[in-house]
Amino acid sequence: MNSALSGSGRVNGKIENHGGIIAVSGGEQLTLDSVLQNGTMEIEQSTQSRIVVNGAYTGNHGITGGGELLILGELSPGLSLAQIPMDGNLALGTSAVTRIEIGGTGPLEYDAVSASGMIRLEGHLDVKMVDVGHGIYQPSFGDTFQILTAMQGFDGTRFTSSSLPELDPNGSLVWQIEQGIGTFELQVGSRADFDGNGSLGCSDVDSLVMRIAAGIHQSHFDLTGDGLVTHADLTQWLSDAGSIRLASGNSFLVGDANLDGVVDGSDFNIWNSAKFTQTAAWCSGDFNADGGVDGSDFALWNSTKFTSADSGSRTQIVPEPSLCRLIGLAFFVLGSSCRNTAFRLRTKN
Repeated sequence: MNSALSGSGRVNGKIENHGGIIAVSGGEQLTLDSVLQNGTMEIEQSTQSRIVVNGAYTGNHGITGGGELLILGELSPGLSLAQIPMDGNLALGTSAVTRIEIGGTGPLEYDAVSASGMIRLEGHLDVKMVDVGHGIYQPSFGDTFQILTAMQGFDGTRFTSSSLPELDPNGSLVWQIEQGIGTFELQVGSRADFDGNGSLGCSDVDSLVMRIAAGIHQSHFDLTGDGLVTHADLTQWLSDAGSIRLASGNSFLVGDANLDGVVDGSDFNIWNSAKFTQTAAWCSGDFNADGGVDGSDFALWNSTKFTSADSGSRTQIVPEPSLCRLIGLAFFVLGSSCRNTAFRLRTKN
């Protein structure tokens, strides 16, 4: 179609608008079966005019005029990938399917729709990964896709359902839907990000260790899916976090209190500062999640000391003499503690 279509009523069959004009004014409603929109679609706002699409709405162009476009069938931006502006209101009916393709995080690598008015969200959201020249896109932790923007908000509505592609076979990455006042984003998060702040760190692992030590079995912290929150979930957290934070993708090592990828003197100092306290926190030295920082945690640090998670081998770091003295003192204190305990047991007998 390269001419003009205006007025009210219904037009049967698929309309392909290649540079033509589809216009509705005077408070009229035009109903279309389906449309390939690569031209002008003008919907007059002042008279509350509207275009209804019962089938598929595709193409690279949006609407002008400030009126309302109601889609009851399918919204599929672009012929491949496109970011479509709508000058007016967009309404997605209960039977509508919004199809979004993602091929990367760049501004032209995923589908998006923006409206100068309101967007009413209903129906189903269907997301698919595509190839934009580098293979099928594989999202990474922290990737964000702002697929909908509504300058006047979403009228308090949400999609009824959604179909989102698998992010990784192990399930460590998860989709997070963030709907603000005027933005709708798909974010790639991690099941190990318990506080939802977009990073994997001490607040997450310490929350997990506290629950393991206390025997609190909350499903939010059950990474292994066995219905329990145990040391196995801590092992899984170290693996999930390492796969995201470390260059090698290896698991964090036991004894790495500050989560920097290396077990060294700084981790010993953390353990030393909290030793012999009832502290259920990985980042304070409770490496076995038993609710206290003691000799068993020192033994775990000692078993991996001066090892890098990234290289999987001993580092070339030479400990400072002061650190060696502290470690020696720790052995002496722990040995004295054990001897005193044994003496007390013998005197009781």
